[in-house]
Amino acid sequence: MTEPEGEADVERLLQLSTDGPYRLADLLDACVEHLRAVESARAALRHLPPEQVRAAITRRRQLLGDGDKP
Repeated sequence: MTEPEGEADVERLLQLSTDGPYRLADLLDACVEHLRAVESARAALRHLPPEQVRAAITRRRQLLGDGDKP
């Protein structure tokens, strides 16, 4: 016997209400880690000569195939 659609929705909502906060916390942790990595990279780039950074950006764009972007 199959569950009526409404019961399946209720089950799914109950599961989300139980797991949701933990999943959101995991996503937030991952976002914070990524932001820290980005800030660290930006700080490191500040210590390099601008010409070297521009050349690296150009090489990366060429490697990725989007060299026509500004």
